Amino acid sequence: MNLSSFTELVKRAKAIAIFCHHNADPDALGSSYGVRWICSNLAPSARADIIAVGGASSLSLQLLSELNIAISFLEECSPTNYDLFFMVDTNSFTQLSPYDEEIFSSTTPLIVIDHHAVKEEVKTRTSFSFIDPNATSTAELVFSLMESLPLPPPPMEVSLLLLAGIVFDTRRFAIASVKTFSVVAKLVDLGANYNLVLKALQTKVSYSERVARLKAAQRAQLYLVNDDLVVAVSHVGSYEASAARSLLEIGADAAFVVSEKDDAVRVSARCNSHFAEKTGMHLGVDVMEPLGKLIGGAGGGHSMAAGANGTGSAEYVISLLVELLRKKFSEKGLSFKPLK
Repeated sequence: MNLSSFTELVKRAKAIAIFCHHNADPDALGSSYGVRWICSNLAPSARADIIAVGGASSLSLQLLSELNIAISFLEECSPTNYDLFFMVDTNSFTQLSPYDEEIFSSTTPLIVIDHHAVKEEVKTRTSFSFIDPNATSTAELVFSLMESLPLPPPPMEVSLLLLAGIVFDTRRFAIASVKTFSVVAKLVDLGANYNLVLKALQTKVSYSERVARLKAAQRAQLYLVNDDLVVAVSHVGSYEASAARSLLEIGADAAFVVSEKDDAVRVSARCNSHFAEKTGMHLGVDVMEPLGKLIGGAGGGHSMAAGANGTGSAEYVISLLVELLRKKFSEKGLSFKPLK
């Protein structure tokens, strides 16, 4: 990692756009806030805007409210008004629609900080990248970047939001590494209150989200992998990620939930560690990435949590998904059949 080139890019910028993906989650928003703090130290006279394309998630907004932290961010922008771009916790240009083509074709320098497997088109476009798929959150990488630069200790609100990003993306340390705990210990030493973060991230489930979870269970198609792993495939109108998590909670080893609105579809995939270990399946690389291409969009993510978006009906996307799963399991020498 050539920090001198990173520092030079930031210091000579006058207007910086820090992009994070649609429906920005606590890791995306907290990491972007950390990046803006880095920029404010390296280039004090520059304007640095966080652009959460289309807005932040309800949980992110709840987090800010509970922690009493005010973050100014934009939902829309004009990329031509900036002379430096960041993509934070965002592994494809599609996740920045409607600005994807403009950012991709622009000659404005681009810095990428992410813990996802980044698309090749993003890699070839970057001026500087800090990418580590082994990191459990982008917040972990942002803090490591802070430590590598000649900066003062981050203030309380930055430490709190970085900690929140880590807690959220690791599912309260269910997939944490030694490095994760090392970073968390340092953030706590800086004054970040873990109990406060945990309370702020407690999900307040709305009526409509509870209904979506119940409908996902009611509509679920069940499949059996090698006679001992249960895969659930379902569809809802919204809250597909929450519905996928709830299917795991009631007994599925892997869950795939499709949501459809105005011909646009989103797919959320989740699995437990037992499924990941026994199948060797990486949900992001093996399933969501190829599915995203099939539905005219993009997909990716982690081994146990991933997503895709595109176009089509829920019924059509489910048919493609089931056939894709059948093919992938067959390639791994595993059976895949309906559960009767």
